[in-house]
Formats: sequence, structure tokens, C-alpha cells
Amino acid sequence: MYFEDKFYVNDEIYCEAYIPKKDCPVVIYAHSLGMSHRSGYEYFREFLKQDIGCVTFDFRGGGYSSKSKGKTTEMSLISEANDIITVFKHVQQWDFIDNDRIILLGTSQGGAASAVVADNLQNDLAGLIMLYPALLIPDVAHEYNSLSEIPDMQLFNGWIELGKCYFEDVWNLDIFKQISKYKKDVLIIHGTLDYIVPYSYSVKAHEFYENSELKLIDGAGHGFNGSKFRECMDYINDYLNKVFK
Repeated sequence: MYFEDKFYVNDEIYCEAYIPKKDCPVVIYAHSLGMSHRSGYEYFREFLKQDIGCVTFDFRGGGYSSKSKGKTTEMSLISEANDIITVFKHVQQWDFIDNDRIILLGTSQGGAASAVVADNLQNDLAGLIMLYPALLIPDVAHEYNSLSEIPDMQLFNGWIELGKCYFEDVWNLDIFKQISKYKKDVLIIHGTLDYIVPYSYSVKAHEFYENSELKLIDGAGHGFNGSKFRECMDYINDYLNKVFK
């Protein structure tokens, strides 16, 4: 390993980096709601075999096992988008990687946050991969009739405490209009049996993007295991071979 480190960006965001060789491309992994940097390890094992560097991090307030600062009640899709920018700008400064070949790979809420922020990084970002992206979050917010109805804190889906900002921050967000501002190549992968985020959201995103590929994995749910993971990696590898050429 050329470079391996565990560190904090701005003393707040916990990160891990695995760089197999000098001047290699890099994938920055953005985890799902309530998960942590560790959820990217399975993908990293595949990338490192191909001499692709990997950076993973914990969103501030992203989950109870997070090593980053912040509470889950202070986190939102927008705060996560800002965290991605912070980590990206930090990694981009490294003089031992190929700074022109950095992509974002986000799962579920991390995928939605990556999509939201991709336009801001358009000149520097080589590509974007979204796995079962949670693009439904603004629609979930509007299950309330008004901002005043949103409680200051709630136990969302019975397992994670969220603050009012979680829905307030996306109340006026036209998420499909926002993500369509990103004009470079996008890969979207979604399972047809995902009951947490219906794959129809990825179908709609594909229609809004100017340059995107949509791969539906038949019978897969919200996450990929076994043969479904292998199918997902085949799609990712094809994409990386195109954007990293």
C-alpha cells in the first residue's frame, strides 16, 4: 500500500484512505443513512485489486456508530452534501493521486447527497455512481402538509432520531432539477425489489440526466449481496473502465 491513513478533516469528519500506488484514480464512498465508513469496505476490496484508491468517511451526525462529530438530529441531505464537498476538496489537494480521476460513489442517502452536490464539483469530478439512491427524501418531507407540522425531533421509521432540519432543508428542493445540472457520465444501479426506495426514483433520475446509464438488478433489494453484488460490481467496473481510461 502506497498510502494508508485514518484522519479527521477539519477536526470533524472522520476519514480513512487506502491508496495502492502513486498517481492512481480514487473513489470517494458516501454511506447510507445510519451506516458508517465501514459499509464501503466490500467495494474497496474490489477497487484495490485494480489499483484504484479508496476514501471513505462518516457523515457528521450520520449514524450512532459515526466517528465524526455531530448528532443525528443535526444531519440532513444538505449537511451530507456539504460534507462530501469538504472531503472531496481535501482529497483533491493530495499530490500523490490522479486528481483528474476522482469519482463519487454513494449508496442510498449517500447516493442522493452525492447527486445533489455533483454539479458543484462538475469541473473537478470525473464521474458519479449512485447505488439505490434515496431521491425520495423531499417527497417524504412533503408527507407533512406544512413546515410547521414537522416536529423538532422524531424517531424516524422507529430506529433513528432526526431533527426538524432533516425535512426542512429539502422542503423547497426540486431534487431532479438539481441533479440534472450534472452533465458528465452517471451510473445508477437499483434493485427491482427495493421496498425502501422504489426503483422508479432511479428511472426518473435517468430520464433527467443528460448522460446516464441505468442498471436494474432483478430481484435485488436495498443493497446487494452474493450474486447481486457481483452483478453490481460488473456494472461498476465497466463504468470505471470508461471514465478512468
